[in-house]
Amino acid sequence: METYYLEFKVKPFESNPLNEGLAGALAFVWVVEKTPERAQQRAEHYLSEYQWEILSMEQSAIVTNAEHFAQRDIGLQNYNKAQKYGIAVVFSAWEKES
Repeated sequence: METYYLEFKVKPFESNPLNEGLAGALAFVWVVEKTPERAQQRAEHYLSEYQWEILSMEQSAIVTNAEHFAQRDIGLQNYNKAQKYGIAVVFSAWEKES
């Protein structure tokens, strides 16, 4: 199994409690899977399950390892989290304009 890294531009579904305040987000995803296709499917399923609509894929699945994130604390923490749980996601969100 490989660890894949992907990025998506997303927005919360109306049913998502975050919908009132957030306009959208970038979702940074680490997934442990057998193929890039399965990694993408798993990432998309996870985002949908947690009520995020995918607007676009910003980075398709690429194989990664811990060395890629050696100087990036958040990246390394989430790479390690994916090793333990199979998937890790970090959001960088922006608020709705008033």
